[in-house]
Order: sequence, then C-alpha cells, then structure tokens
Amino acid sequence: KITEEIRIEIESLEFDFDRKISCSFGICSGIVNSLDEFEALVKRADKALYFAKSAGRNVVKSCE
Repeated sequence: KITEEIRIEIESLEFDFDRKISCSFGICSGIVNSLDEFEALVKRADKALYFAKSAGRNVVKSCE
C-alpha cells in the first residue's frame, strides 16, 4: 500500500519539461537468516520488478 502511494505521488509530480515521470516497483518481504536467503529475496524482488515493467510500467508488483 505504501509503495502504491509513492508511485501515485511520483506520477502526479509536475516538472518544467514536457514529460510525465512514472515508476515501477518490485517488492518482497521475508525473514533473512543467511546471505543465500538474502540473495534469493533480492532475486524475487527483481523478478517482480521486471514483471511490473512488462505489464505496462508504472506498476507495483509484489512477490508471490
């Protein structure tokens, strides 16, 4: 929910140039007890980010 609010806020910003800015996020959460678990969590977040970008961008996608 917070990430979606950040995405909306970024999308609503106005700049001095004639372009809209948008962003996509891939988010994951979990308990990490080792470097391997941390790397796996980052890979899942990265996969979610690429899914968000391929879904049309300007999207928040969480891990499953």
